[in-house]
Amino acid sequence: MSVRALYAAAALLLAGGVILDAWLDTAPAPGAAPDLEPTADRAAAVRAAFATPADPAPAADGLADFFVRAGRVARTRDPVGAVDLFDADRLYEEIRAAAGPDALPGAKREAVGRLYAAVGRAFAGGWTGAGWDATDICRVDAQPGGRDMIVYARHRRAGDTTGGVPARWWLARRDGEYQAYDFEDCRVGLRLTDQLAGLVGQPLDPAGHAAAADALRGLGLAAEACAANDPARAEAALAPTRSAPLPPATRAVVHLADAAVALQRDDPTAALAHVQAADRLRPGMVGAELVKAVAYYRRGEWGPAADAARAYTAALGPDPRAEMVLAEAERQLAKSRMR
Repeated sequence: MSVRALYAAAALLLAGGVILDAWLDTAPAPGAAPDLEPTADRAAAVRAAFATPADPAPAADGLADFFVRAGRVARTRDPVGAVDLFDADRLYEEIRAAAGPDALPGAKREAVGRLYAAVGRAFAGGWTGAGWDATDICRVDAQPGGRDMIVYARHRRAGDTTGGVPARWWLARRDGEYQAYDFEDCRVGLRLTDQLAGLVGQPLDPAGHAAAADALRGLGLAAEACAANDPARAEAALAPTRSAPLPPATRAVVHLADAAVALQRDDPTAALAHVQAADRLRPGMVGAELVKAVAYYRRGEWGPAADAARAYTAALGPDPRAEMVLAEAERQLAKSRMR
């Protein structure tokens, strides 16, 4: 069973490494950053949007156009188009809200300029993978004031049979057009601003920040290697993550990446060990349930495989991979009861 799609979540964190480059010559404030959103609230909101099939949500004027542009920019790795997609002023404010007012040293205008440049480099470097060809808008939550919204969407590539990538976008409308100021791949459950706040909020010297940035770029390269079914290249790309000073949530994603590589090497026992390590660092990453489902399936442990597959679909809705595991696990369990 393919695990390539599991790497898309790790690839998205490449943006953190690229944007972190903008502050390699500064001394960020010490201290870990809290999540912008309680875990229970996050899980409930995502479950409500994705867990049951629903008709697409009505899209506000221009909203569908935003996702068409975003998919095209991601596919073509267009740095100029990427700058137009993001509201760096809002991204700046969100990072400060999570990491503290001193997290982004220097004048706001200079910091925002670095953010815009970094967003452009992130897209040019392919942090969104291959982009997407279509988007299903599942839910739109308008925010107080009427200009901002949180959009729950599934992004699909042509020929994709996995059900697409469930994502949340924080959008602001300015002069009739939408721009993003936060993003989350719901399989990992880390908002971009959470991730960046945790990185820039660490008491690291420039060398430490450089190592962290290299580690996140390694995650992105590993994602590309895994998509090409090349676990050896993926392992090599993950090498910078081994000693880099990463926040616990990012280290959890590294373990999830290692689990995916282990599955490609047909080592479900190692995959489960990595998932357990990820769970200790960042409980509740939904993508871990899919890894567990596949790993237990390959070990012939039908009860745990079924439980993990159910947990994944309960959180993110129907998924062909999880459903295949669940169907076979239930068939095997029924067979054993008949003996």
